[in-house]
Amino acid sequence: MIAVVANLGSGADATAATAAGADGAGIVRTEFMFLGRDRAPDVDEQTAEYLAIAETFGDRHVTFRTSMSAETSPLSYLPMPVEENPFLGHRGIQLSLDRGDLLRDQLVALCRVARQAPTSVKFPMVSKVAELQEAREVLSAAAGPQGIPDGLRVGMMVEVPAAALKIGTFLPHLDFISIGTNDLTQYTLAAERGNPAVAGLTDPLDPGVLRLIQQVCNAAHGKIPVVVCGEAAADPAAIPILLGLGVGELSVSGLSVPSVKARVAHWTSPSAQPLPRMLWSWATPPRSDTWSRRPWLTRRSRTSSDHAVMPVRAFVESGPVVRDRGVTVVLVAHLMEETEELCDRVAVVDVGRVVAPPPRSERDALAGAFRSVLHTRRNPD
Repeated sequence: MIAVVANLGSGADATAATAAGADGAGIVRTEFMFLGRDRAPDVDEQTAEYLAIAETFGDRHVTFRTSMSAETSPLSYLPMPVEENPFLGHRGIQLSLDRGDLLRDQLVALCRVARQAPTSVKFPMVSKVAELQEAREVLSAAAGPQGIPDGLRVGMMVEVPAAALKIGTFLPHLDFISIGTNDLTQYTLAAERGNPAVAGLTDPLDPGVLRLIQQVCNAAHGKIPVVVCGEAAADPAAIPILLGLGVGELSVSGLSVPSVKARVAHWTSPSAQPLPRMLWSWATPPRSDTWSRRPWLTRRSRTSSDHAVMPVRAFVESGPVVRDRGVTVVLVAHLMEETEELCDRVAVVDVGRVVAPPPRSERDALAGAFRSVLHTRRNPD
């Protein structure tokens, strides 16, 4: 069963998420406990707040992310030097380990909560196994003589491309993996989130990002669950791809829970066609002006010159998608300028590699289906 859980930033978010039908909390951003005050919250304050959130969900699991950093809201009790690029600076697990007193207090509180409610903890911005091992040592010390609670699951955020590439080395130390697609996308594509000048680059369906997600899912398959939290988890075009890759849980905003649940139900129902294992395939990418003159291929505007991302989103969102042989056959066509001729480069694809070119008769049939969809989309009346 695919769980749809909520992203939380406060106790009020928890109430709204449960009302929306969330299966739990995929991430509680604990920074809210540290902001707008002149001293760090003590263990008792944190325990009370975290326990209140966990109790809101009853027997459903709640995952707390340890505090990231204060790059956007400086803390008076945690002085830090000004950094030219805080998103590549002192943050995440590195900052937490350097301020071990704050991390230890937070983990003491979470251990207390875990003894009373289903609880997970995950560490952000992990790049090296040594960081995860050190964080687990702090957790063991924070748990005290009682030891780490039996039900406390320990995970990490995969936001750094290097972590995704060497994910196998982290697995022995983890109970689950949480892929943060927002940061993973910006670091993979060297395009800052929120910067309008590079907004066209930050697409989590870029083949490079998808290959990293694929690598994580393949390594974790049959061992530990993989969660995706980030905008991609609620993206209608991304959902079937993520499920097809093996993601078992989607963490979204409380408002998005009902719609994401509906899409998950559609893609996982017994009557649904096989989940797409296809990600992308392209031979000669069409020129950007060709795509821009054919708005019927996709509902999204095209501002990027990176053609490789176009087929993924365009064909998942708008078709044509034809399923055959238990995998998804996607016709990534290079349309000739004034015709609807299909190039010969049509293939059954499986996660970015050609499995087998279809026979001529099958290719002709698929081309016919492709042209039919194009005709329908160009002539909706």
